Amino acid sequence: MNRRDFLKTGAALGAASLPWQSVWASDWRTYEVLTRVEVAFPKGVSKVWLPLPMIDDMQWHRSLGNGWSGNASRAQVLTDGKYGVPMLYAEWIDDAVVPRLDVTSRVATREHTTSIRAGRSLPRSG
Repeated sequence: MNRRDFLKTGAALGAASLPWQSVWASDWRTYEVLTRVEVAFPKGVSKVWLPLPMIDDMQWHRSLGNGWSGNASRAQVLTDGKYGVPMLYAEWIDDAVVPRLDVTSRVATREHTTSIRAGRSLPRSG
């Protein structure tokens, strides 16, 4: 084996043994967002549309789930027909109750940069 091949092999083995995964994993930050809705003066049927975080995971964003509670007669996740934006739709039929809804969304994010030349987003390094 010549010296050049030895150095290439040694550098490749050394780089493979570095803890790259733990470096990337530590960049992620987890957030919990609580949205509370209360309709002050309900008359007839009350409706609420609340946007939810992106469903698709990206290099810089991960959806960790959504949950909701309240006294809605009907609640379901719907998406916008054009862009696929997720939304929680809630409806109250009885105007004798005060409509309440709590939505909890959990997401993980990390910083990223955008290369104007390449036109794509790249994870931001330390």
